[in-house]
Amino acid sequence: MPQPRIAACLLALLLACDDDEVSISDAGGGDAALATEERPSSLDVLFVVDNSLSMGTHQQRLGAAIPGFIERLSQRAQSLRVGVATTNVGGLQAVPDNASDLVRSCLGAGDDGRLQTSLVAARDGVEVICRDSFCAMPSTVLLPPDPACTLGAQPAYQQFTPTSTDARALQCVARVGVQGCPFEQPLEAALKALASADFLRADAALAVIVLTDEDDCSVTAAGRELFSLAADAETKLGPINLRCGKATEQADLLKPVDGYLNALRALKPGHPERVVFTAIAGVPANALALAPDAVLALPEMQFREDPQNLTFPKPVCEQAVPSIRLVRLARAFGANAVVGSVCGDDVAGALGRTADKLVPLLK
Repeated sequence: MPQPRIAACLLALLLACDDDEVSISDAGGGDAALATEERPSSLDVLFVVDNSLSMGTHQQRLGAAIPGFIERLSQRAQSLRVGVATTNVGGLQAVPDNASDLVRSCLGAGDDGRLQTSLVAARDGVEVICRDSFCAMPSTVLLPPDPACTLGAQPAYQQFTPTSTDARALQCVARVGVQGCPFEQPLEAALKALASADFLRADAALAVIVLTDEDDCSVTAAGRELFSLAADAETKLGPINLRCGKATEQADLLKPVDGYLNALRALKPGHPERVVFTAIAGVPANALALAPDAVLALPEMQFREDPQNLTFPKPVCEQAVPSIRLVRLARAFGANAVVGSVCGDDVAGALGRTADKLVPLLK
């Protein structure tokens, strides 16, 4: 389990996220030069992978990029530990009797930040007929089966060393399927995974890598109303696919991004430079050379209704909607952040840029 001091600090900051905004100015040290004392030789990497309906292609691209990423990092880290969580931390207390499996997956706490071990989705593939209000139109989404994913039950996380770099099991685990909750909460999922799993090591550097084609919708207790499927919810709250985007500035409904910055940095007391955050998300593919401030200023990154379908956000590209909160968190992390795009095929490139941030942290 995490060290007591780390777990207590994280719990306090999680509670702060619910109630009081934590200022970025109090977080400290994101762009600080590396300490002159000995760098860590170990690295922990947490992938938080969106497992909602539209993620099949993105998960396949992640799987293809993982071996090169692991090979590079394992040649520098004496011990590399990698876990995978999903963006599904639930939020619904009840669903209609005719609700689909993907909506039912939102019940309670969902996957609750648990590190994933199953290869079933990757081995068998997933075919979904989408008839829910979360879809722009009825469609079939296919995650193709991979007969190579027959390696048996996996541990909660994978271990790699300079002499052990076989990433096949991790490739399979990272294909988490596409029948997860459509209310994506990757930042909350990341903290749940890091707080509850026997995964995080006090003496290791840390990378959190989010892969999603939506924005973060990590809600407060009051914000769970944004997920309501009650008969009168649309009249009170508007179309369900627009609610999180419209609530971006409402700290009473969505947990402030600053709180996640502070909570993640608090996992490395005195060494905020040892935490790297990567968002591979809804960002224009032609904006990757821009600083996060400039990305956020782009017209495509402004949340608004899609004039072609007023119940959905206007997409930043065919594959995604603007991931505004995730880019804001990257901005707050400063030099210790990477912004990638699911528009096109930037997954491997984003992992490469993440490795560029991590390698100098290791001795």
